Amino acid sequence: SVVKFDKKIDTLIKKEDAVRYEKFLHKAFSSPRKMLNKVFSKEILNSVGIDETLRPQNINVEKWVELFNQIRKVIK
Repeated sequence: SVVKFDKKIDTLIKKEDAVRYEKFLHKAFSSPRKMLNKVFSKEILNSVGIDETLRPQNINVEKWVELFNQIRKVIK
């Protein structure tokens, strides 16, 4: 099979945050069968509007970016 990647002009993650976002996703998917409340705090998940009992594969890209931005605000 052939896979073609197109560069998006309107990106969700800034270029300087790409490595941190990748590490964030790696942490989130390190235990894909566990619920998100085992990886992230319930308060942060609730602030973004994500059900804490969901698993990583049940979250869409926009919610992942929103969660990453929320966590980044708390860390800074």
